[in-house]
Amino acid sequence: MDSLTGLYFSIEAYSAPMTSTLDMSRAISEGQFHPYFQPLIELRTGKLRGFELLARWIHPEREPYMKRALKGESIPGVEISVPPAGSHGAETILAFYEPARDEAGEVVGVSIAVMDISKLKRMEAAYRESQENFRQMMELSPQIPWVLDAQGRALDVSSRWLEITGMTGDEWKGMGWLNALHPDDRQPTLDALQRGSEAAQPIDTEYRVRRPGQDWRWVRARGAPRLDEDGKIVSWYGCLDELTDKN
Repeated sequence: MDSLTGLYFSIEAYSAPMTSTLDMSRAISEGQFHPYFQPLIELRTGKLRGFELLARWIHPEREPYMKRALKGESIPGVEISVPPAGSHGAETILAFYEPARDEAGEVVGVSIAVMDISKLKRMEAAYRESQENFRQMMELSPQIPWVLDAQGRALDVSSRWLEITGMTGDEWKGMGWLNALHPDDRQPTLDALQRGSEAAQPIDTEYRVRRPGQDWRWVRARGAPRLDEDGKIVSWYGCLDELTDKN
């Protein structure tokens, strides 16, 4: 069966009744939803007892998935954006298309499971927004903010670190940031970080950095650990200040 004509399908909605209702209402208003009424006849008496509603739902964006399912393909996790309708904002649903088979194994329709993931998508968008806000704050700070993990590996740093050290790209990531320090200052800096980690206390240390071909410049690094509920260090947050009186 490679045509949607006469196709019977079922929709199993999980946590998405409002989304499905809005989507169906939009489909009806745009002429994409075509209902068919089939009479229900009582065999014993031959009397009409009611009608069964069957439907053909043509959706330009989803019809390809329907056709693929009709050919026997299972299609998991298709994200579908539903435009705003009335007072309701845009919604996102996750659809799963499964071919429905008869006893002989022939595909006779499509079963669609729908899950509303709008809340999850909004949470993801809010997280991205908070990350962008954090990045903007790091870049606008007159100091040089940095973030390390519990082991001292660099996770994030202001672009000004690249300016004062001459590092490029991702050279600073992980333990790469140590390569920008004066050779004599690397171990003392690691020792200060180790002492702070053992005591779960803030650190305050000084070391020298420079751009290639330029003089060494002193900077002051201060940071504090973020602890989990068990008191273990999750990460370090800190900043650098140039020590103009020592340069």
